[in-house]
Amino acid sequence: MVLDSALRDVRYAVRGLRRSPGFLATAVLTLGLGIGATATMYSVVHDVLLAPLAYPEAARLVGIGLTFPVEKPNAEETGASADFLMVHARSFEAMGVADDASTGANLAVGTGEGRPVRVASTKVSQGYFPTLGVKPLMGRSFTAEEDVPGGPKVAILSYSVWKRTFNGDADVVNRVIRVNEEPYTVVGVMPGGVSANAESVRGAGASGIWLPLQMSPKDPGYDGTNYMMVGRLRPGVSVAQAGQDVASLAAPFFVASPVYERWNKRMMHEFIVQPLQAVVVREVKQSLMVLLAAVLAVLLVACLNLAGLMTARVATWQRELAVRTALGATRFGLLRLLISESMVLALVGSTAGLALARVARPLLLASSPIAIPVVADASMWSVVGFVVLVAFATTLVCGLLPAWTVFRQDAQAAMKGGQVR
Repeated sequence: MVLDSALRDVRYAVRGLRRSPGFLATAVLTLGLGIGATATMYSVVHDVLLAPLAYPEAARLVGIGLTFPVEKPNAEETGASADFLMVHARSFEAMGVADDASTGANLAVGTGEGRPVRVASTKVSQGYFPTLGVKPLMGRSFTAEEDVPGGPKVAILSYSVWKRTFNGDADVVNRVIRVNEEPYTVVGVMPGGVSANAESVRGAGASGIWLPLQMSPKDPGYDGTNYMMVGRLRPGVSVAQAGQDVASLAAPFFVASPVYERWNKRMMHEFIVQPLQAVVVREVKQSLMVLLAAVLAVLLVACLNLAGLMTARVATWQRELAVRTALGATRFGLLRLLISESMVLALVGSTAGLALARVARPLLLASSPIAIPVVADASMWSVVGFVVLVAFATTLVCGLLPAWTVFRQDAQAAMKGGQVR
């Protein structure tokens, strides 16, 4: 019985909206833009700030930085500090080092047949990919023998470069390619999801090829914070416990390398452990939250504008509502009628907003002035669930405000004016 009444109210609302195409178009456009912008930002915020990193047991991944206590989470290390931690830290199942994303070079990579292409590169230690839990799609990761100064010239290709430059050749492993006109042997191809420069430590740019780090005290950048360090915690070890472990190594490190004590006289650097996800989003978290707040404000304004339009619309058929009241309609029944119309508008507007979000999201990521490290792909159901929640809130705002205005009117006075739909 209740369901039949609700369906009847919805059908009545649909007929009323079809008789007002101008109002319908304005309402759907207003809601579609507001919900679309909000859904777009939500999907990005979900992927960057809320979703776990797309690595096995990602909660055990951390960034280890030699930094000031007041700095944002980072994984910056010098060559000397990274080597020191590799030997003395005890809280980690595995550790890996990569060159800083900002130092990665664009290399000319070619097959020897035709013109080479320019691709971004990253140098990583032999333990880097195993620490992240990433396994090559084809071939293998670097070995310890390849990650020493003067070691073999080997390379791992990204999935996109393998497909684009090498046409997805299944026999590319062990093939000799040209990198800056020097011969390198391909030892592996990474899966499609592995593309971030310095992996998820910075999350900026895209690597097309990885080379062994082969870190040496003779490297020009060895004494500076030109490296990024990740670690995988041992089972049962918390981030706080690992932090205490590496913090205790600061004094011995400065004794072994006294040059670093002179970096800053007012505040000493410390070894600090942070969840890797916090390191990934350090540069964009505040900007994304500001943008999300901005689009939520836009959505609120859109809802209030639509509520104002609906209030004006309802004012034109107050007589009908008064007649219904005189015939025995309850306030709940009238409220249900008004809510039905706002619900139909919210559903249509949400559908338009979802369609807009699917188009706007890739455009936002591609045109953003800051590098947005998308660490996961939001489930479509997650975005749909969020939009349904927004539509429900919109229905309440757009339906209750006009209803409150109507119920303030005297029924006998309303009989004298208005119109019947």
